Amino acid sequence: MEVANLLDPSFHGCRLTSNSMNRISEFVQKYYSNNAVEIWTQILNYKEKSGVFANKLAWETVGKVDPIVWWYGNFNDSASELTQMAKRILSIPTSSAASERNWSAFAYIHDKKRNRLTPDRVLKLVYIYSNYKLQMPKEIIEWKGLLDELNKTTLIDKNNADNIDNPNDEIQISIENEENDDEDEYLLNSESESESESENENESGNETDKTNESNNSYVFY
Repeated sequence: MEVANLLDPSFHGCRLTSNSMNRISEFVQKYYSNNAVEIWTQILNYKEKSGVFANKLAWETVGKVDPIVWWYGNFNDSASELTQMAKRILSIPTSSAASERNWSAFAYIHDKKRNRLTPDRVLKLVYIYSNYKLQMPKEIIEWKGLLDELNKTTLIDKNNADNIDNPNDEIQISIENEENDDEDEYLLNSESESESESENENESGNETDKTNESNNSYVFY
């Protein structure tokens, strides 16, 4: 980053190109518009080591202390605006997240179904895709987050529904249980009726035996 190369006293803008100062000025105007004039004036003095930045002892300590400590210790009072900006820029940690996102964007656009895109067309599409996401309104991003959560919830509910047994099977089991209960009740009723019939037959047989005995005794007399 060109701004970090300029504000790091160890480099002091040694790797800047001819157009770097124009891009740095655009950066200051975009992100520090409220006090852009003061910051830009301090940047010019810092770059030329003039004004408050003409302290020779401060430049002799470059590389011996942390760059943020260097800014705070030497210019926190005399160039507070540029010091705050340097603190924010130099506190950004190095990371490969931006490269990973860039590769993901290329893989999303230049996939197997769209493998005949020319390199220039792919670069243009990735540029549009990345900048559109950066300029997307906050409301749309929040809405997309809600949709993602809703899709996750729907997927979980669908998986749970797939794990549940078929309700028709439960109905069939219930019907079969009812039929089995009816059969058992029918068998019990049949057995009770058979027992009552056998008891009736035994009683009628006993009465018949008693009648025959009484008749026989009458004939005997």
